Parts: sequence; structure tokens; C-alpha cells
Amino acid sequence: MDIAGVIKRKNIPFHLDEQAFYAFVDRVTDGKYTNKISVAQKESERGFDEYTLTAKDGKITITATSGVSAGSALNAYFKKYCRYYFGILTKSGVLPDVPPDTDGVLTETSVFHYRYAFNYCTFGYTYAFNDWKAWERVSDYLILSGYNLVLNPIGNECVWLALLQKFGYSYEEAKNYISAPNYLPWQWMMNISAFESEYPDSWFEEQKEISRKFNKKLKAFGMSALMPGYCGAVPDDFATRYPNENILNQGYWEDFVRPAILLPDSGLFAKIATAYYTLQKELLQAGDMHYYSTDPFHEGGNKGNADLQSYAKAVLSAMKETDKDAVWAFQGWQKNPDRTILSALDKADTLVMNLHGDGSPDGGDDFLSTPHIYCVVNNFGGEQAMRGSAEKTYYLPHKMASDKNSACVGIGMIPEGVECDEVLFDLIGDVAVLSTPKARETFLREYISARYGIVDDKLIMAYEVLFEKIYTRDIVAYPHESGLISCPSPEVSRACFWAGKTELAENEKMNVHLISVLETLLAYYDECKERESYVTDLVAIARQLIGNVSWRYIYGLNNAFEKRDKKAFQQNAEKLLALFPLQEAVVDCDKNLNLQLYLDKAQNRAHNDKEKEWFTRIAKRLITLWSRYGARGLHDYAPREYGDMLRAFYKPRWVKYIQTLSKAIESEEEFTMYPFYDDEYAFVINSEEYTREISKDVYTAVTSALNAVKVIS
Repeated sequence: MDIAGVIKRKNIPFHLDEQAFYAFVDRVTDGKYTNKISVAQKESERGFDEYTLTAKDGKITITATSGVSAGSALNAYFKKYCRYYFGILTKSGVLPDVPPDTDGVLTETSVFHYRYAFNYCTFGYTYAFNDWKAWERVSDYLILSGYNLVLNPIGNECVWLALLQKFGYSYEEAKNYISAPNYLPWQWMMNISAFESEYPDSWFEEQKEISRKFNKKLKAFGMSALMPGYCGAVPDDFATRYPNENILNQGYWEDFVRPAILLPDSGLFAKIATAYYTLQKELLQAGDMHYYSTDPFHEGGNKGNADLQSYAKAVLSAMKETDKDAVWAFQGWQKNPDRTILSALDKADTLVMNLHGDGSPDGGDDFLSTPHIYCVVNNFGGEQAMRGSAEKTYYLPHKMASDKNSACVGIGMIPEGVECDEVLFDLIGDVAVLSTPKARETFLREYISARYGIVDDKLIMAYEVLFEKIYTRDIVAYPHESGLISCPSPEVSRACFWAGKTELAENEKMNVHLISVLETLLAYYDECKERESYVTDLVAIARQLIGNVSWRYIYGLNNAFEKRDKKAFQQNAEKLLALFPLQEAVVDCDKNLNLQLYLDKAQNRAHNDKEKEWFTRIAKRLITLWSRYGARGLHDYAPREYGDMLRAFYKPRWVKYIQTLSKAIESEEEFTMYPFYDDEYAFVINSEEYTREISKDVYTAVTSALNAVKVIS
């Protein structure tokens, strides 16, 4: 028996709200097809989402098992017949006034019970400050791409604000426990608490309303939210208020003290858990959501001598106390979920989102035959870098879903940030709703046609190069970061502490392929220049080229200094600094790589100057120092190669470093590392406003970068 399917159909029943669907059509077609589409719900023949679509004489007819399945049908039609692209970052093309006829019937059946979206970190690095308009756009994309289970921690801070007050905390004390909006993901993952907390009261009411709208919309389309669960988290001072309870301190995560865990044998555990879930359902209108995500002991939390099996059963029992259909969802990451915990739970009550599907498709042990979802984290920290494993992502999940010996029941996209590599999101969205993956050439032909408005063999060959030479690895220690955003030091070889060491030979090999792809794409500039997606791709490749080549001069600079070779040092310094204006010109052409537009999302949530200062500060801190003092493992974890970041943050850092080395060479004195923290913190707290202007001269910027790299290579 297909237990996972039975649970899914019970918890996320097939549903299609026609009124909600027509409103969705109005938005994604800009009103063009509002009265030209007819939709109706059909029964599922195999227990999975299905759809059929036909278009004739200017009328589109869709039958589907759910609203989200109908959305994926519409997306398939857009790409195949309209050359219209609606991505997670960009939108390209103009829909024909009259819907084109289909040559037969478009029909598909998914083989995945669950198509899952988002990582907790996504709600910090990209979506922390979204208003409802922004979330409406994101959720429309999710519907077009067929996702039916979506993480929703929006407004969880409202639950905690009310919860703590029920157990003796004042309003201000409870509010101060809650970390800043873009740091909340790590609080919900049991890593931090009470960081940069200066919330205006208005925030909580606004977030509550957004979460309610999000949950309501998901339900209307036959989708579900995955809500944050409760595993015993309590504030660090909880033991001083309740000294007789059994509380397990969790130690440190980087330089943060983790929230403590109240163990289930404490008298308060069941009371707090029941209050938590009751408040969640009431405040966020999540009564129809039955999936709960919580990861105790995430990334090394202290387990002490806790009886993990008893603990696991108690946590699940607390979920089911207020929701008999509750399913405990874990993030499969590093050693999580703990197999002792997992082994104590019934398979029907558990689900694992395997964050590292391309690297470890079944977690090494099929997660003890627990239903799991093949997920892809194609970037870490939202850092702009071309990374991922396109071939595996497209084909391997289907192989696992059809393997009778595998417990794989779904596919998911869970980036830490959504700023780059749109093709990776589109791969998952395309394959998630198919019964069988298309041949690569077929996928690419439809995809390029929709994204660029034209397609031919040369463009397909260029994308083949991306698949076979660039998007080939999904690893944590990614070695192709930009050197321009790395923090200068004599030993520097990466931007993020957790990244792989940059190897010049590898970068040069990568650039050979990127040059050929970029030259091909540029040949279509006149035909494609009005397409946002095309421009985004030009910028992404040119940016990667410059970032790769920067390491030649960084290594050259440090080697020359070590040898006290003044001439070589000066040459490498000049060439490195000359790359900054080239890179600035490139990224200035992409609205997704604009510092002020990034800050605007945060600042727009403010109601006065004091709030604006806070929102600005926390938005800047996350992409620079990250933590309070720039802890080694977090500093520059989420760097952004935005135009004004290069001008105002990264280049000045390199200039001061070079000046410090130069003085040491001239004076023949021992080098003393320049302390960057003061300058970095000054950037975080300053109130300067940056440009919102997006350059239209993409051809000049990209060809200048291309020609510079070709000369160097």
C-alpha cells in the first residue's frame, strides 16, 4: 500500500477553487486571458496530480485534479505555445492577444506526491521583508511550477510573542526574545535567539495577516503549508523562572548561545506544546495545515543524556494532541534527523526533506525507509555563483521515485537564497509535474524558446555546455566564488569560510566554457535584448567570468608580497583593482543585483525613521558581518556582488589591504593585518542611500568584461 500517498491525499486533498484560479490567471497574464480560460476539477486516476489542456479558437480549456496542477498546465502551455516565461526572478515575453491553438492535448501526471518549496534560510536571505504583494508574486510562481507543499514560517514570531506571555514573560520580554526578521530562520532552527530585536509593534499584526493570506491561498489551490513545529525550545533564562523543570542547554552555534530545550518529562512541556499549536492555528489560521517542521539538535545541539526515543515520541504526541493528522517533517542535513529519533517514529507520521539530494540522494540509508523528498540546495547564503547539478536534478528524482526499494516520494527546491541560477529552479519545476522526464534536447528547446523568445541549435548547444561543464556539482564547499568579495588576507582562497579553496586551473577551465557560451548568447543580442531573462543570463555569466579571473591577481598579489617583489606586487594590485569597475558595470544591469533595491524591501516595512534605521542595519549586517562581531564561520557567509556593495564595501576593503601591504614592502617592516571590523561595521550602520538606477548598457558592460577576460586567459 502507498502509505505516503494515502497520508498526502488525506492531509492535502485535491482541491480547485475556480474563483481563486481565475484571479491567478488574471495576475499571471496581466489580464489578457482572464476571460479566455475555462477550468474544471477532475478525479485523480492514479492518486497523483494530473491535468489536460487544450486550446482552440482562442479558448483554453483545462481539467486538473487541483488548482496547482491546473497552474502547471498553464505554465506548460505558456512555454510551449506562447514563448512566455514566468520565473522565480524574471518574466519575459508578451502573450499573444489570442491564445494559440494546441496541436492536440497537453496532458501530464506527476509521479511525486510532494513537490516541496523553500528552506528556512530562504526566509532570511531573500524573503524576510516581503509584503503581501511580493508574496503574491512568489506564490503565483509556485503554482505555475506545481509545488504543493510550501514552508511557511511567516508570522511564527506572532505565535511566540503570545506563547511566552502565557508562561510568565512580559510583552517586552517576549518581544526581545524574538530575533530580527532576517535572522528568524536560525531561531526556528534552534541556532540563535534574541538577536538584533527592536521590533515595532506593527510588524506582528502585518506578518499575521500575510501568513493568513498565504495559508488561505495555498488551500485554495490544493496545496499546503509546512508550519514550524515545537520540539521543546525555551528562552535561555527559562530555568531561572522554572527551576524545577528538566531543561537541557544546547551550547553554542558559532558565537550564539542556542535556545535551551525543555525535555518532555517536564510538567510544562505538554502545556507549552499544546498552547503553541493552538495559538498557531488561531493566529495564523493554519487549522487545515498538518505538516510541522522542527529539527532538534540541528547542526550539533547538545543531546546530553536525553532518552531520544522517548523524547521523539513525546514531541510527536504533542503535535497530535491538537492535530490528529500531524506529520513531523525533518530537514535531512548533515546528521539530521538523528536516526535514534527517526527510528522511534511511525513512517506514516514522518517526512524528511533531504536538503542534499544531489550529493546524497537517500541520506546514505534511505532515511531508515522513511518517506523522503529529494531536495536541492543550489546555493548557500544567496551568494551569486553558478553552481548546481543540472543533470542529476532533472533525472535522478524520477529514478528514485520509480525504485520500489526507495522511500523517495517527492522532489523539492530549497535554496538558501533566491538571487541566481534561475535555470536550476526551472529544472525542478519542469520535471516535478512530469510522468517521465523529457529528453534534454526537448526540455532545452522549450525552455530557451520561452526564456529568450527564439531557439536554434547554437543556443541549445550553448546550454548543453552549461549542463555538461558548469552545472555539474552540488557541494557545500563550492570552489568558484568571486575573489572580489573575499575578505583580504595573505592566506585568502575563498569568500565564505565553508567554501572550497579556489584553484586557478579549475577557474580557467570553467572560463573557457563560459566564454564560448557568452559569445553565443551575445550573437542574439538584437533579437533578445528586451527580454529580462536573457539580460539576467548575460550578467550572470559575465559576472562569473570576472569573479573567476580575479583570483589570478589575488594569488599573484600575495605571492609577490611574500617575495617582496615590488614590481609584481604593483602590477597585480593594479590589475585586481581594474576588475572592480568592469564588474560594477556588469551587475549594474540586473535589478536583482542592486543594493538599494535590496534595502528598499526592508526599509519599506518601516513606518518612521527609527524603524528605517533598524531595518537597514539588519539587512546590511546579514550580508556582511552576519553575527554581532563577525564570527569567522559566518563573516561573509552571504556576500552580495551588488554594484554598490562592490563600490562601497568590497573595493575599499581591498584598497586598504593593498595599501597596508605596500607600506610594509616600502618600510621593510613586518606586515600587520589591517583590522576590517570597524570599517565593516561603519558600513552596516550608515544611512547612505544608493542608486536604484539599472543600467541599460548591458551589451557594452558584458562585452567589455568578456574581452578583458579573453585577454587575460
